[in-house]
Amino acid sequence: MLIAAVLRSAEEGNDERRAYRRHNIRLDACVDFDGQPIPFPCVIVDVSSSGAQLFVRLPAGVDEMKLEIEGFDSFLCRVVWRTDTRAGIKFVNEAEEVTQRLSKLLKGG
Repeated sequence: MLIAAVLRSAEEGNDERRAYRRHNIRLDACVDFDGQPIPFPCVIVDVSSSGAQLFVRLPAGVDEMKLEIEGFDSFLCRVVWRTDTRAGIKFVNEAEEVTQRLSKLLKGG
């Protein structure tokens, strides 16, 4: 899968309730969950050290999954909210570990 990542700095004061800075991005990825024989394509809309927003149509009942980001690793995550076309996920890994594993992506490198 060809990855085209374009990072834009998040606007200052975007949402002060967030513990970690969110980066607007468009990045092809896949989610893998029980009952799905092959990884399910998605697009990462934004990402931080604690989670991400995905453009994806998840089947009902999917609450835990693995997010696979080509060139950046895979992460266990939990769905914290969803609509018909999007889902908000929280990484199971500690934020510091996620930051380290995604350092080039989060720093725009």
